[in-house]
Amino acid sequence: MKKSVKIIFLILLICVSCTNSDKQKSTTKEKRYLCGFSNDSLKIRTEYTLTKTITDSIIKFDYSSHTDSLRDFNVEFKKHKNKLVFTQNEYEKSEINRFKNNRISIKHFDSYTFIKPEIDGMSPVLFNENYGVLAIGNPLGPSAIFLKKKEEFELGDKILDKL
Repeated sequence: MKKSVKIIFLILLICVSCTNSDKQKSTTKEKRYLCGFSNDSLKIRTEYTLTKTITDSIIKFDYSSHTDSLRDFNVEFKKHKNKLVFTQNEYEKSEINRFKNNRISIKHFDSYTFIKPEIDGMSPVLFNENYGVLAIGNPLGPSAIFLKKKEEFELGDKILDKL
């Protein structure tokens, strides 16, 4: 009898934990348009689908290119540590170079930089947890800006000034 009570209790515990994890997770999809800038001129325009998955401790942003799957990438935001993980590198929030534009997002974008700097690394990253990645600086190649609308491309210069 005790053994069957333990088994029932274990099954209930597993069911409750599975139910709670489903409640803690939500997923949304949005469009983003990549515009790549090199030497201050627009070089690349590509459409992406952003899939945003929210859990208690992490927000995951998956960017899928509509034209080239080699350009797909993901970013994880660790809420409690306030850090980004992007291409296996950790970034920390910097108190300088914040960006705010109400046409793009009500919330400001923080600048995130490498915890362990690399000469050829992509940094800084302008990011907020509602929008995701706004821009990625690249000192050795084109910088990337991700916008919701093609009409916002004219904001590229203002965004690039913060990188």
